[in-house]
Amino acid sequence: MVGDAAGLVRAFKGKGVTSAVLTGIRAAEAILQAGISEQAFAEHYRPANQDIIHDLPYGRGIRLLTILMARYRLFKPIIKAARQDADVRAALFNAVSAHAPYEQVLLQMLRPHAVLAMLRALAPF
Repeated sequence: MVGDAAGLVRAFKGKGVTSAVLTGIRAAEAILQAGISEQAFAEHYRPANQDIIHDLPYGRGIRLLTILMARYRLFKPIIKAARQDADVRAALFNAVSAHAPYEQVLLQMLRPHAVLAMLRALAPF
């Protein structure tokens, strides 16, 4: 299984097209290198996809955070913070575009100046 069928989706957007392409290519490479067997896939396919597998919990966390932000109407302040802070802006772009892993997105958002920019955007004054 690859992409959506394997649960390898971009958790923020819920789409797995990019993951499907990557995991499909990696499956083909595993077959060409080691053949078709459970052992070949355990030794070649799963390790080749550790980047995606490692990032899934971060993506799920960001998705949950996004749901909470929507519920409490926090998107406008976050967008306001992104106008002021390059890391907040880059993190939002990377979260949607898949140009960086979710772990990196989270680390960008937690940098002290990014947190400060978001807190300032939330302040009523």
